[in-house]
Amino acid sequence: MFKYNILDSLFKNINNPVNTVHKLLFILFLLKIQSKLKWTIAPLTIIIFCSSCGYFQSSKINSCYKKYFFHDATEPSNGSIKITFLGTSALLIDDGITQILTDPFFSRPCMFPVLFSKISTNKTVVDSILTKYKMDRLKGILVSHSHYDHAFDIGYIAEKLQVPVYGSASTLNIAKAAAICTSKLIPFSSCQEVELGKFRISIIPSKHSPPSWYNNDIGQTIDCVLKQPARAKKYKEGGSFDLLIKHNDHSIYLKQTANYLIGGLDCIKADVLLIGIGGIGNESKKFKKTYYNETVGKLNPNLIIPMHWDNFFKPLSENLVLMPKIIDNTSKTLKFITKKTKKDKKELKLLQGGKSIILFKD
Repeated sequence: MFKYNILDSLFKNINNPVNTVHKLLFILFLLKIQSKLKWTIAPLTIIIFCSSCGYFQSSKINSCYKKYFFHDATEPSNGSIKITFLGTSALLIDDGITQILTDPFFSRPCMFPVLFSKISTNKTVVDSILTKYKMDRLKGILVSHSHYDHAFDIGYIAEKLQVPVYGSASTLNIAKAAAICTSKLIPFSSCQEVELGKFRISIIPSKHSPPSWYNNDIGQTIDCVLKQPARAKKYKEGGSFDLLIKHNDHSIYLKQTANYLIGGLDCIKADVLLIGIGGIGNESKKFKKTYYNETVGKLNPNLIIPMHWDNFFKPLSENLVLMPKIIDNTSKTLKFITKKTKKDKKELKLLQGGKSIILFKD
């Protein structure tokens, strides 16, 4: 059944195939990954061939979206909050006293090792980011789910900075591989409110974006300590959660993965919504409309900031690009959300890698 899903997804994702031969070669490559056939040179030959056909080429951000990009380099004060986007769903949230970090994935290994080998945290890269963004007041790391592009670097960061990790049982099994005191490994509970400084964070049960040919482990868990180096596919989803962050009289909602639970947000409102849009570019317009209605429509935020739109196989930079269309047609999702927010008269902003926004200024 899964192989047929791969074929369906492939033909849906490739909008302009060069010819049928190219399609078939790519199908063979995908089936090799899933069935673990003991090929030797074939996988490398096929991936090089597909790369030459442009299947893995990153999509540049259309110039029409440039007007939405924003950056405020000032520091938070008098109750304001600074949010810095660090790629995928990684956010540094800072009120000038307390910092919290979500879904840190700074190593960002390129596609080849992710597909074909075991990978480890790039400590040099992570150290440089921790230093550059002055994470010296960090009080906690909160992780929405345990896929590698959300949880890969949590162990190293938590150990280095001696801060607690909050997440699912699967997420904590990733963190346990580092030298972290067990008292700093704190499991999520749907009725739990985490207090970090003036931040009060509620854990909201959520749902991962729909499964696809490259991501079909939804609901699977990590049941033992996951040590590095490890294959990316070992980082199972492990359950997904949203975060409702309250600070004084303001609220921020973080939806790091793009899906919905009908009615799940009926009783929640937020001033600002950071919304994950990764993995749904090739979903139907009906899906996107329902996702929008069950998030933006229910939360009724004044400001919406998309995240998880970038190609995380490339290093964090100020010039992040969209995912290759073979993986996700993010441009299509951006087009949808810009039209909807304009129609609904909602403010929309985008943040490039390492760029910030100051919320709730006086």
